[in-house]
Amino acid sequence: MTTHVVVASTAFGLATVTAAFDNGAFEPGPRRILVTTCNTALPEATAPMQDIAGVPDLIRRFDAVYDYNACIEPQH
Repeated sequence: MTTHVVVASTAFGLATVTAAFDNGAFEPGPRRILVTTCNTALPEATAPMQDIAGVPDLIRRFDAVYDYNACIEPQH
């Protein structure tokens, strides 16, 4: 069994990996885990990826979603 763990730091990156899943670029797996991260210089002043139009639809395709920045807070 293969669990896919994907890290996305931009909405474009998330859209790209989702398209790859949709087109069969990865073998089927029982779980898909998404780790989001913000790699901007000022993450506190950047809108969360989940607030970008269309992103919630892409995120729903994953079984679990983790926010890396929230995990390491207050370190960025």
